[in-house]
Amino acid sequence: MTKPTFGETVKEERVRRGWSQQVLANRAEMNRSHIGGIETKEGLPRYSTIVSIAKAFGMTPRELLAPSGTTILQAAGPEGPDVESDELLALFDLLSEDDRDRLVAIARALWQRTRS
Repeated sequence: MTKPTFGETVKEERVRRGWSQQVLANRAEMNRSHIGGIETKEGLPRYSTIVSIAKAFGMTPRELLAPSGTTILQAAGPEGPDVESDELLALFDLLSEDDRDRLVAIARALWQRTRS
């Protein structure tokens, strides 16, 4: 079974909620024709568009991208250098307390090394 495209995921979520393209467009502060284009295209829209649609659904961009198998870093491309921070924080949240402590210690050691 193939993974859905981002556009297919958007359409599926919109239909599941019983929303028209216009309702989603209004909530995402976009044009209806833009939503229609996203739902029928194979590729990804700009990262800022993904964020707007995710917010309209009350989801994170990561949650909206997950069914297509696209990571947030892939989606952000050159547009979002600060997205790496979001990805790191999300991964950090998945770690146990012990692993978090270890990671913080490693980060501090690396930071100290760069200051020397």
